[in-house]
Amino acid sequence: TGARVQRAAATAAADDGVFSLDDLPPGAYRVIVSCETREPRPGGRADDDRITGLARAEREVSIRPGENRFDLELPQARLAGKVVDARTGAPLALAMILVQPMAVTPRETGFTERYAELESGSILSESDGSFLLSGLAPGNYRISVSLSGYRQHAGSVTVGAGVTPLNVPLQPGGGRVEV
Repeated sequence: TGARVQRAAATAAADDGVFSLDDLPPGAYRVIVSCETREPRPGGRADDDRITGLARAEREVSIRPGENRFDLELPQARLAGKVVDARTGAPLALAMILVQPMAVTPRETGFTERYAELESGSILSESDGSFLLSGLAPGNYRISVSLSGYRQHAGSVTVGAGVTPLNVPLQPGGGRVEV
């Protein structure tokens, strides 16, 4: 209580990841960095890349007079899989995959405010049933997969560094799902 929070400055990083904030007075700051994660579509152009997540990292820094440099690494964990019909094995397109951190706060998980606004992290399965959600911090997540005409799948998954595979068979017979 009594802590004063204010936005000191904002900037965008160059293509090489370098950024600069000039004229900050000395003191303690929390640096928050976020960026969209993208994956190329097979045979597509760069503007066809699909957004697969929004990585976030934060760090407390102390600014002193003179040059201040530090490195900040964004989370690279990814959850990848396929949604299929449990009876036939056919891929299911446009299934809603919703991933929510089990931790208490977004700060503990690396999830971003943007994903919190979108129910933590969500993505639709592709035409071949595949999905990829990237920019996750390693940790435990709740997952829910739904598609009209199928029963909702709910469970948990532990996402590790790198790619965590998760295949989801949906049982036919569910009701209508509003998206």
